[in-house]
Amino acid sequence: PLLFQYSLLFMFPVAVTCRGSRLRASNNKNEQEDTIFQHDDNTRFIMSKATNYMSIPYMTKNPNNNNSLLHPFHSRRDIQNNPPYSGTIFVSPDIIQEDSDISTYVGSSYKTKDEKRWIYDRRKNAWVYQYVYLFNAQYLDTCNSDAKDIDTTTKTTITVVEYQVNQQDFSFWEAVEYVKKYGQLVGQIGCALRTSLKTVTINGGDQGFGGGSDDLLIHVDRGEMYSELGILGEVLVHELTHVSLDEDIYINDLENWNKAVKDDRNAFISNYAESFPDTEDVAESFLLFYAIKYRMSSISRDDYQTIMDTIPNRIKFFESKSYDLSPMVKEEERLYDKNDDYYNYDYYGSSEFR
Repeated sequence: PLLFQYSLLFMFPVAVTCRGSRLRASNNKNEQEDTIFQHDDNTRFIMSKATNYMSIPYMTKNPNNNNSLLHPFHSRRDIQNNPPYSGTIFVSPDIIQEDSDISTYVGSSYKTKDEKRWIYDRRKNAWVYQYVYLFNAQYLDTCNSDAKDIDTTTKTTITVVEYQVNQQDFSFWEAVEYVKKYGQLVGQIGCALRTSLKTVTINGGDQGFGGGSDDLLIHVDRGEMYSELGILGEVLVHELTHVSLDEDIYINDLENWNKAVKDDRNAFISNYAESFPDTEDVAESFLLFYAIKYRMSSISRDDYQTIMDTIPNRIKFFESKSYDLSPMVKEEERLYDKNDDYYNYDYYGSSEFR
């Protein structure tokens, strides 16, 4: 069956991955067939009957400072241990540059406020039937063939993504601003990561983002924290990888993916990927492929060497997929000598290296 995943990647203190039938997971709570369990630290979590899978976070709070995180971004390479990172969103805050990267977002139109939807709310760890403000956000691309439309004014083909904003948390004008903010940011992310994106759900609260069931889940207080750390774009790449690439790789191309993992000597780029290889390895690895292919200057020489020492065949796998990552633009000039083996992509993907 097609799989549905909501990555509960960044929850404190326990994160959950909810997976189930993607086809049955639209807005019908009764079709989820998920069971609520109580963790021994009184944190509730969901375990899907389809997979019996739950995950554990790799982000932890500094016990001496409730507002800070341990090791926010700098390289955590440790030659004594493998994996080299706890989580890849912390490798660099510059892979996605929210202030300057091109976005295909062109605007949004308001639909209605008199509609209820089943939306997921991490504050309750549950699907809730809630009044939402509905907006159609328009993108000047054709990333999702199921969401194409024609702009009646310009006669241009566009992609339309529905934004559903929780009315309990925001006024109408607050909702407008959040749709504008996240509409712009989502439009910066590569097209291949938006091929399955149909809705974006925006809630209040300091809860983890998620990706699954053709939906991107946002809790805006956590989003502000990600922005302060400079990693909001990197988090969006991770979650949108779940939305659009998980099925393509874990289901449709699993044999080749498993071969790449085996050729990488079953090494993992992060603790999170190693702990949950069947659900988090692709998203954890893809962000760094994104950096190597489009934003080499965002990572240090040491980090580049670490990545290519650890997952060269996964990097080659992603390259072989020829994903359309527009509107991202490759850097025209590398900061490093192309003849240097540490920056020689072909060398690290070669059979000689393996």
